[in-house]
Amino acid sequence: MSAFLGLPLPFGGETLVDAAIFREWLLNIGQREGYARIAHIICELMMRLKAVGLAEDSTFNMPVTQAELADATGMTPVHVNRVLQALRADGLIISDKSK
Repeated sequence: MSAFLGLPLPFGGETLVDAAIFREWLLNIGQREGYARIAHIICELMMRLKAVGLAEDSTFNMPVTQAELADATGMTPVHVNRVLQALRADGLIISDKSK
């Protein structure tokens, strides 16, 4: 019986994490400006990829088109392009199109 009672804690903790991620996404779509939306999704991808060993030294492959980023963030592809240019100009992201 004690082994069974120990199960809800891990599942409950995972539910809390999922709820927190959901709240961030609602905030991302509803309240943040484009610059923050794109920065947030890039940071979230980096953290998730680091967690599974697919990102090293804050570097990762991101084979996502600007149209897909636009769909994920509720923006137009043109706005995504402008935001990515601003992030590059501010030195926050570096893209290597050869990879």
